[in-house]
Amino acid sequence: MDVGFGPSRSEEISTVAIGLTKNDAYSDQVKQLFSERGFKTVQRGAVLGAEPVKLTGGMITEIKSGETITVGVKSQALAFGKKNGLRRVGDDFYPMGRGEKLKLKQKLDVKASKNTFGLVVVDKGGIGYGVGEKYSDDVAFAKAFKIITVNDYKLKKSDVVVGVVLSNGEMLKTISNLPLNKKLLGGFGGDTGEVFVGTRIIRSSVLIN
Repeated sequence: MDVGFGPSRSEEISTVAIGLTKNDAYSDQVKQLFSERGFKTVQRGAVLGAEPVKLTGGMITEIKSGETITVGVKSQALAFGKKNGLRRVGDDFYPMGRGEKLKLKQKLDVKASKNTFGLVVVDKGGIGYGVGEKYSDDVAFAKAFKIITVNDYKLKKSDVVVGVVLSNGEMLKTISNLPLNKKLLGGFGGDTGEVFVGTRIIRSSVLIN
């Protein structure tokens, strides 16, 4: 799978190739997210007409300096509005819900490794659970997955490795070390008005094509 990174309103795109290392429910979710049809959950209290979540138009939503880059759809409503040229999304728009949590069967290895650079990680609950459940469905996929940009990263119990970066890893390392604009800390909110404490957004938004 290829992901193109570049500044918003720019045609300068750098492509990163990602290879999946598993063939399970987690990798299936990632494949859907990258697909043309998008990611659709079997929702708890299903909302008919909810729009599938697509990575196209997503962005880098968090950077932990020199360690990780987190990618996702910051707001489903904003992404839908931008795609369809709408200044305001109407009441007939329904964001995709998180769906049921996935259950990890194998035991996680949380020890530090010397070969963590380029690993692609999702939350053990599945895509949509990287963001706390207290936040609205609109921002549920803001932290869809993260890419590790350091060699000795200590994996957490909530981390599930689903893939690895196959090319252009140095570009990702450069992004993860960019100067951060502290005025943009927090930044999310969706329709809840809440923010993610400690979230770091780079100086100019980075879109994924």
